[in-house]
Amino acid sequence: MTDGVRPGGTYKTLAEQREVLTPAEERFERARQTIGLILGPIAFLIMYYLPLPLDQNQQTLAAILSFTIVYWLSEAIPIPVTAVLALALCVLFNVPAVGPNAEDAPGDIVFGSFIDPVIFLFIGAFIIAQAMIPITKMVRSGLAFDIIGLILIVLLIPVMAGLILA
Repeated sequence: MTDGVRPGGTYKTLAEQREVLTPAEERFERARQTIGLILGPIAFLIMYYLPLPLDQNQQTLAAILSFTIVYWLSEAIPIPVTAVLALALCVLFNVPAVGPNAEDAPGDIVFGSFIDPVIFLFIGAFIIAQAMIPITKMVRSGLAFDIIGLILIVLLIPVMAGLILA
């Protein structure tokens, strides 16, 4: 593996790509981001105030979706930040249409699916898989199996306790 390649994440910012971009490509990327930064809110306002045969919540969600699509395509801000911003806009504009006397707040409804125990199970599995990458090089020694057993015991006991108490 060369020094210029970093393992792990796939998203690279414009600053990280500067070494491989020509000056013309760099100008294009900068213009694309600047235009997207301006065009995103304009697309949001057009979709929000455009008279469409939709319910108000659906129209608001369509406006947020158009804003998000413009920001994703232009990469005006990093893609993961755009995703979280779209969720925050759903809460700010009360897209779930929660009334003042409702049991759940808009944030509970919008972000509720991220609190599912299965999501934490997947996150734990990804962490264990990432931790086992250097250990796979020691598979031929008995030390690797001791370390794997210790990791499984340390990580599975809280998971099992959480499942039992839930």
